[in-house]
Amino acid sequence: MTQPTGRMRRVLGSLVAAAVTLTACAQPTPEVIEIERIVEKQVVVTREVQVERVVEKEVEVTRVVEVQAEPPEGPKPTIRIQDATWESAQILAEIAAFITEHGLGYPFEMVGASTNVMRTSLPEGDLHVVMAGWRFNAREWYNDSVASGELIDLGRVVESYTQGWYIPRYTAEEYEIWSVQDLLDPEVASLFQDPEEPGRGLWVNCIVGWPCRNVSRVRAAAYGLDDYYDVLEPPAAAGIDAAIAGAYERKEHVLSHYWEPTALLGMYDMVRLDEPQWTQECWDEITAAAAAEPLGTVELACGYQQHDLHILVWSGLLDTAPEVVAMLSKMFVGTANASLLEAHMQLNDATPAETAVHYLQTYEHQWTEWVSPEAAEMVRAALP
Repeated sequence: MTQPTGRMRRVLGSLVAAAVTLTACAQPTPEVIEIERIVEKQVVVTREVQVERVVEKEVEVTRVVEVQAEPPEGPKPTIRIQDATWESAQILAEIAAFITEHGLGYPFEMVGASTNVMRTSLPEGDLHVVMAGWRFNAREWYNDSVASGELIDLGRVVESYTQGWYIPRYTAEEYEIWSVQDLLDPEVASLFQDPEEPGRGLWVNCIVGWPCRNVSRVRAAAYGLDDYYDVLEPPAAAGIDAAIAGAYERKEHVLSHYWEPTALLGMYDMVRLDEPQWTQECWDEITAAAAAEPLGTVELACGYQQHDLHILVWSGLLDTAPEVVAMLSKMFVGTANASLLEAHMQLNDATPAETAVHYLQTYEHQWTEWVSPEAAEMVRAALP
């Protein structure tokens, strides 16, 4: 991502400071964590389920996990937390680690583990905590590991990881543009003027080599965007960021493919445009067309599937560190907040650990709901 200029830093700093307040995930302190696993074409796990949803009439039995009121006697074990390679996961891990060490008294170790290594080491107990579990990227492994009791899904920590077409909120609100369908108007297209083609709009696509490049082209053609818009494909990812940041700084209109949570969307208030809901059948046709040479076409398109990230733990942690399991079962940060934290990290050249401290200093009203008052006081005392 391009580094912001001095002026951009000041503007972006104001945006981050004025951003929405984090919403606390307030829950009563439980001694029982209720987990329900519902199978669609994947397993969806919800915490504190109150209403049962049945999809395709394939529902697993609710499992109740009892958390001991008192931790076992003796020295507390070291909690091994996955050190992922991407920023938001690293920040989440550092938040959990700080509370684990200073609030609950458990030492921790950050363990670098690829996805493939994690799939082996977590069920076996060589790794204890994964803060950003992509369940949908390994459905068979996830289903088997949960069903066998080797790992426990403690619920979502971020509610939406997705991508699509984004525009500035000031554009959406002024011109009432909230969906891709709203783009199919010559007057709307003129807002996103192609400087080399008067009368046509321009949207910024993924770079060559990324799967989303062809996927977006196929979807754009199916929606009818090709009738009104040309496509810009920057040579590097930094070009996408620069196109959005430059337009936003000048209060101009920009239409671009992007994804969240990211630092950029923590800096700028962007709106993802609505698309028809994802279905497996629709997506299979899109990906087949995107893989074809020359590029194929589809009659109907749909948006990307929205994924949430869940906290996964080794089941043995229930016996060795029940307080940690109880805390993690209540931990929720959210997509918008994850973007804000990534933005803070970039704007301040901070490490994930420093960003975690910023979170704990700034958003006490949220994380104090995850622990007892005594543990919260110990966390406060440890903060710089």
